[in-house]
Amino acid sequence: MDVFPGWRMENLNRFRLCTVFAVLLAGAVSAARAQTTVIQTNLDCWVQELDLSLTALTNGVPVTNGIIAHLATGTTFLDAQALLRAINGKNVLAVGKALTNFTTVHQHITNHYSLAYPTFTPATFTNNAAARIVLLSPLGAEDFTPIIAVCPSPKFPQMYYSLEDYLQIATVAFDGRTNGGTVTSGRLDIAHGLASTSINSIRRFTFNSNTFTDAPPTGTFFDVQGFATEQESDLVEHGLVVNGAVSTGMVSSVAGTGQVSGAAFFGVVRGTITLTNGKHVVQ
Repeated sequence: MDVFPGWRMENLNRFRLCTVFAVLLAGAVSAARAQTTVIQTNLDCWVQELDLSLTALTNGVPVTNGIIAHLATGTTFLDAQALLRAINGKNVLAVGKALTNFTTVHQHITNHYSLAYPTFTPATFTNNAAARIVLLSPLGAEDFTPIIAVCPSPKFPQMYYSLEDYLQIATVAFDGRTNGGTVTSGRLDIAHGLASTSINSIRRFTFNSNTFTDAPPTGTFFDVQGFATEQESDLVEHGLVVNGAVSTGMVSSVAGTGQVSGAAFFGVVRGTITLTNGKHVVQ
């Protein structure tokens, strides 16, 4: 027989309330202490070689045998090494890396971030026969604009100098704006979730050995554009998709105008520019 039924029920309810409060408090403390830490100390890049095969036709020097005067066009070949020779000894930016270090708090969850990002330090470029022009594109969680750079030696594939002040690439849209206006086709492997695409566009390539600071240009210069086709597919390593839609190659047939080694050698320029040999590089 329950001698004090009211007292027992009141205390039971009070116990229940205390228990619920304790659980909620413990949950709040746990949530307040919950945290995530994101650390990425490497720069993951997709690196492709950029090669040029351009021919500049320039005005020749008249010659005569006294009876017939003859004027032939001059021909100058421009490849990646020709561009690098034009900027030998000039100022560039060495590409390095640094780490962010910041904390955010959202709904009692503390997030610590330490992420790598590219840095740029003034340097002087010294050309050599092994140097090559490359395009660095971000992979995975990296978030930076693709960088046109030079790798001075295959022995040091993680050393780069930015050429952004000398060489620029843009996609030309129908309304005159850049970085837009592409036509894409492709296929999707639904079973494996893998995609491959083909992108058609008009690409513009501009080079100035004096960092676009002289108008009109006084050094080696060209401004060419043309039809480009670029292939993209998912990057798979060890059976895992590392990154979606990386470029596996690009070919652009271009034409335009320019000059070689100064305004006295104006030329009509035509040829091909390519991106090839993509590889995953960790810096």
